Amino acid sequence: MLTAQEKAFVEYWAVQRLKKKSIGSRLSSGLPLGVMIVVALFASILTGWYDRATMIIKTHGTVILIVVIAAVGIVGFMSYFSAQHEWDQNEERYQFLLQKETEATSGV
Repeated sequence: MLTAQEKAFVEYWAVQRLKKKSIGSRLSSGLPLGVMIVVALFASILTGWYDRATMIIKTHGTVILIVVIAAVGIVGFMSYFSAQHEWDQNEERYQFLLQKETEATSGV
């Protein structure tokens, strides 16, 4: 038998699972984590804690472009895959609870 909280999750995830499977919702769901990592990256660059890296950035203008492209890639990667991981965890819990419910009703 499922608890009230488990029943609520099964009802919620039955509706939300297809909505949250789209790429747009995955990107928006995991976006804060990716942005937080990139902000930390730029903060470490702007503080100048590594003198050689600061010197290279000042002398080669294309390095900034590469860092920005890498930052966009990091945001995209972290956004998508953190949301994918969250979706997989919820789906696994949903399938487990459905199996538990069918076993309880069938009397196995």
